[in-house]
Amino acid sequence: MDIYSTLLWHLRKTTTLSYLSQELQLIDREASETWIATGNLFSRLSDHGNALKCFQRATQLRKGCSYGYTLSGHKSLMLAKYARSLVFFRESIQRNSRANYNAFFGLGECFFKQDRFCLALFFFNHAHKINPYNPLILAAVAKVYQAVGDLNPALHFFSQAVHVAHSSVASVRFSRAKILFELGEFEESKTELEKLVDMVPTEFNVQFLLGMIYMQLGQKNLAIKQLTFSIELDPKAIHVIKKLLEQLHHLHHQQPVSSSSTAAASSSSDESKLIGLMLSDMGSNNLSDPMSDKPIEHGSPTWDRTQLSDPMSHKPIEQSLFDMASDRIVRSHVGQTCRTGLSDIASDNHVRCRVGQARRIYFF
Repeated sequence: MDIYSTLLWHLRKTTTLSYLSQELQLIDREASETWIATGNLFSRLSDHGNALKCFQRATQLRKGCSYGYTLSGHKSLMLAKYARSLVFFRESIQRNSRANYNAFFGLGECFFKQDRFCLALFFFNHAHKINPYNPLILAAVAKVYQAVGDLNPALHFFSQAVHVAHSSVASVRFSRAKILFELGEFEESKTELEKLVDMVPTEFNVQFLLGMIYMQLGQKNLAIKQLTFSIELDPKAIHVIKKLLEQLHHLHHQQPVSSSSTAAASSSSDESKLIGLMLSDMGSNNLSDPMSDKPIEHGSPTWDRTQLSDPMSHKPIEQSLFDMASDRIVRSHVGQTCRTGLSDIASDNHVRCRVGQARRIYFF
């Protein structure tokens, strides 16, 4: 059931996951699988603090639960508690060192976030040996090579990740297209980005980079079209894109681009820095998460408070973690009505105040 709850987390089945965690609580509150499912529920609701408490509760109930330590490490990593996450991952590997690629991957992520690229590459490669066909691990190895500026191995691993993932991971495709752009392979990068446009049509980074490629290839009309559409997706970038359009107009009249190599030679270092800045700062979250293309499903199940207890103790509590999760789902629907009612009350009080002032002036 712990693996099944993680599967529901990946599929963003929030309603199904909430019913599963409630059912497991009713069956056995002392099972580690119960608290792993509950932790996955809170993680799906972005309540990472309570999710970590639930995962820790799972490790307390069963000391040999390596999966609970792995999830605790990933949740600590998400909360930027790097030293704590290292402890959890090492505890997990101590209990299961043969096939525990998730823990090795977590260690690599922890060191990567601290810019310790040699250690990150070591643990990513170890996870890759255990699970060589996982696209996220392949992409992790590639991003280390990309971070240190070794683009050819990065392109190799990104290409493998795209092949293994069956073209479903948008973030990996974009990273591959970006490396192809940096290597001057504009035609191949354009082909990759044109596929991405169909997958994430409202992503600023994709439209902007595609416009830059058209600009490098000398296709002025298409470049203007893509860059203009990028402004509609992110109006904050209007000043930077306006400068690029002016530069494109100047190059078109002064020195037409005859080939992709000539265009690459004529581009300046400042423009390259500008492109990197735009691609890192702008855009939505469509490319940050491989599962982002699927919508989050919400539900509002009812919970039985008498069967619940605090994750760090055996004492029942009046409002448990499940109540908080259920309330969190409902609050977004109730909040708008509450805010509307408060605004009406405030408006009514304002009118009464004005009438009271008029009466005092009249009787004076």
